[in-house]
Amino acid sequence: MSNFNFKNAPVRPTGDVGVAEFKPATGVDDPRSCDAGRALMYFFDEKTAGKRLIRRSDFTPREIQPYITNVILLDLIYDEEGEATDAIVRLMGSALVTFLGEYTGKSILSHPSSASDRFLRTMQLTVKHRCNIIGTAEQNEPDKPHYRVESLSVPISDDGTLINKMLVHLQLYNSIGRVEDPDLV
Repeated sequence: MSNFNFKNAPVRPTGDVGVAEFKPATGVDDPRSCDAGRALMYFFDEKTAGKRLIRRSDFTPREIQPYITNVILLDLIYDEEGEATDAIVRLMGSALVTFLGEYTGKSILSHPSSASDRFLRTMQLTVKHRCNIIGTAEQNEPDKPHYRVESLSVPISDDGTLINKMLVHLQLYNSIGRVEDPDLV
């Protein structure tokens, strides 16, 4: 549940919302990731001793509780050729519901902005490289010159082979570079 103040609701992204870049993480201490992203990479690396992909059964929401408001858990959908083509949002943290709108139970492709394309590109990179993907995006919005988002996408494989889920942490920054939590607006 969110304590979001709808009178001061941020303008949600729609249409083409700016520039984005996504690349495989260079390690758990990749400096391109935000502090929360590095903490999550360390956490998952410890769970697997860095030797395999994380399984959903390897962690509980309570263990990632400090980050849960900024987390999306996706169930990946593959086409006949084995390419990840969509995902269903299984869990969406309250800060992200405030920023993106409520998409739990919906396809990522149903979002009305290029954010859906970004999720799809990140998902495909995660599947291709079988590793954490770090992303950055700067979005142009009518009420702010830039709204920066840093992402960490973590592949999850319940059988050790097929990446069937992806955990995404999004860190939101306001136009002057401060971490922003829309739940506290």
